[in-house]
Amino acid sequence: MAAGGVVAVGDSVIHGGFTRVQFIPPQSWAQHLAEAGDWSFTRYARGGHSSDHVVDEQLPLVARDDYDVGAASIGANDLQIRWDPERFEANVDAILARLAVAADRVVVTTVPPTFRRLPGADRRINQSVPKANDIIVRMASEHDAHVIDLSDFTSRRWLRPDRAHPTALGSAEIGQRAAEALGLGRAPADARRLGAAYSLRHAAGTAWHSAWLSAARVRRK
Repeated sequence: MAAGGVVAVGDSVIHGGFTRVQFIPPQSWAQHLAEAGDWSFTRYARGGHSSDHVVDEQLPLVARDDYDVGAASIGANDLQIRWDPERFEANVDAILARLAVAADRVVVTTVPPTFRRLPGADRRINQSVPKANDIIVRMASEHDAHVIDLSDFTSRRWLRPDRAHPTALGSAEIGQRAAEALGLGRAPADARRLGAAYSLRHAAGTAWHSAWLSAARVRRK
């Protein structure tokens, strides 16, 4: 197997594969990064995985120590499934420590501030986002990892109606930010208008997710 490349671990945010947005292919932001650096791409990330899953199931698959870049997106499922800040910190520490050995450079994303901020959503989830991001930033500093700050990731251009997953455009934007953080430069931002149809579909999707979250909370009571 050839040396080098980008290895990706984490959840659905980095796994990619969401719906194409007109002119942007649905792929992982780490794959956009790999293309920017002309690197190969290896993905162990899986949708629905928490930091526990990454430590227990994904890190053992990272058997090589000669990657160019280790990439991670973690935290979303910890916030939704079972938020335990001490456990999350220990897991982030383990994940970034392994990637720091496996790769020359490491990049990790924060959780968008509007994560799951929808009518009907459990407010405790969103209130825990700053704490999760504090942990990610602090652990990244300890392991000399580059933080891809998504604190301004609030636009419907970049986030799907569930306000948890990036659109195809959002994944491309994260990949560009990662490339810029690694000194690769960035391509010009795509400023093409998405049109009224996209806006209407996004609004309908937001309403559907809000209703679904409200119904789910009622069922849990």
